[in-house]
Amino acid sequence: MISRVAGNCFWLNRYMERVGGMARLLRVNRAFVPGVDLPHLHRWHPLVVVAGEEERYRRHFGEDENGETVQEYLTWDRRNTTSVVESVRWARENARTAREIVSSEMWETINALWHWLQGGPGRRLYRSDRDHFYQHIREMCELFHGQADETMLNGEPLAFMRLGRYLERAGQTARLMDVHFHTFPDEGEIDDPIRLAQWSALLACCSATEPFQKRSFGTPTAREVVNFLLFEQDLPRSVSHCLRAARHSLVHVRGYGSNRIGMVSTALLEALLSHVALREGHPIIGNELHSELTYLVDSLTDLCTSIEQEFFHSTELQTQILAEQSIAAAQQ
Repeated sequence: MISRVAGNCFWLNRYMERVGGMARLLRVNRAFVPGVDLPHLHRWHPLVVVAGEEERYRRHFGEDENGETVQEYLTWDRRNTTSVVESVRWARENARTAREIVSSEMWETINALWHWLQGGPGRRLYRSDRDHFYQHIREMCELFHGQADETMLNGEPLAFMRLGRYLERAGQTARLMDVHFHTFPDEGEIDDPIRLAQWSALLACCSATEPFQKRSFGTPTAREVVNFLLFEQDLPRSVSHCLRAARHSLVHVRGYGSNRIGMVSTALLEALLSHVALREGHPIIGNELHSELTYLVDSLTDLCTSIEQEFFHSTELQTQILAEQSIAAAQQ
């Protein structure tokens, strides 16, 4: 497949994963904030940090971190490139550009979500039942990803979609944990109700509450939650699981072209997987946790940049490879 369409597939699922993650985060935070006595800075500010919008938010709103302002900015504001409505817009644009690749069911779902947000129904539900509003967005995103797995051929386009989805998800989990670290940098007492609520909220943001309970850990503690979200290979949103799934997709993608395309990305991903494997089994908490999460986020950013350069902007290299292959074929 051509580079442009491969990039559309990769970014389509990154954007949809981002939409679902933001909707889940906003919904969980709404449920968590009213019942916990937190300093004002710790109520809604972390969500702006997770979205990577701290500087731009302050430029528009200054020190106003009222819950309604933050939710409006992260949901509807077109100036925010990571807002729900902007992410859906760009996901739909990528799907439209690759319309011959995306299944009819996937297109209908993303198109319906876009028009629901643009028309009256989405706005009315946002005003009348905010929890249901975010839940609906999350369900539409999950439906979209399920349709991708159920309605597309298991070929190169789907592999690029999965690659984008899992790399985006790994980054989300790492960023969520790092923001949580800044809220409570020390482990604190296990029976501290505020910290218990915070760790429980973090699990909920990663759809990991029930899986955590099924591992019989009991009351969540910092170390157990950190290890679970970083290293649990059976948890769909753990960093370890996402990186392994991304490696499978990257191997799949490289199998369709020249081995020379994707070498750097593969090396970066393998190095990151080795790093995570070496850290598993060692307690990571406090300042060490912040350093580890910063490393993961930066490494994932570098990996995604490398994938962009090798697969989506590598016209010169691909032309050279095709020329070499033509010469080799002519000589046979």
